[in-house]
Amino acid sequence: SIESAQIINVDIVDINISALNNVGGLCGYAHNSIIDNCSVSGTVYGIDNIGNLIGRLTNGTVNHCFVRGITIALNDQAGGLIGEFRTLVDESSSSMINCYIRNCSSSCRVTANNVCAGGLLGAVYAEIEDNITIENSFAQNSVSGFAYVGGLIGAVTGFYSQTVTIRNCCSYSNVNADPHIANSTYPDEHINGALIGQCIGNVIISKCYVKEQPLFSFIGSHHGTQDRFS
Repeated sequence: SIESAQIINVDIVDINISALNNVGGLCGYAHNSIIDNCSVSGTVYGIDNIGNLIGRLTNGTVNHCFVRGITIALNDQAGGLIGEFRTLVDESSSSMINCYIRNCSSSCRVTANNVCAGGLLGAVYAEIEDNITIENSFAQNSVSGFAYVGGLIGAVTGFYSQTVTIRNCCSYSNVNADPHIANSTYPDEHINGALIGQCIGNVIISKCYVKEQPLFSFIGSHHGTQDRFS
């Protein structure tokens, strides 16, 4: 794991990594760190929070990174680039105000045997203190899982007054999941989608596109105070 670090211009090829939780080709867990112009190819395998670049990222930024290969989580939260991206209260530092992912791509085959599988990101949580922006990024290949499966992101949540903004992104991924699994609270909605499986809270989506998939809606399920789609 790394904290308050910068990783720049690193290329890693033909990896084959197997571990338990927070497993990544570049780094398993990164906090309050900057990742720029890095790439990873190969296979990453574990239980929870699995990504070919980073398994779990909190309060950080990722720019100009790309991955290709295979990403497998035996349980939850698999993303081609990052398994889980989350903001946390950080009393030790105020340097990370806007957390973001920009200009990134994933060509990984992603699988989460349970929930939260996304071509780029397994799950995104703007929990407290910082907003999150994801922009100018895309995913292609295939995404498989049980619930909260999306071609780009499995699940997105903006808690309290925090906002997740997703703009100028696209998914060319094939979504392999049951299109009829219903939201337990809103049974007329489903929780797997062509772009995102589920959005909750303050989520803004703008100028995003998907490969046509007749069985899936653009967003599987979405509920929140600031949801806007354009």
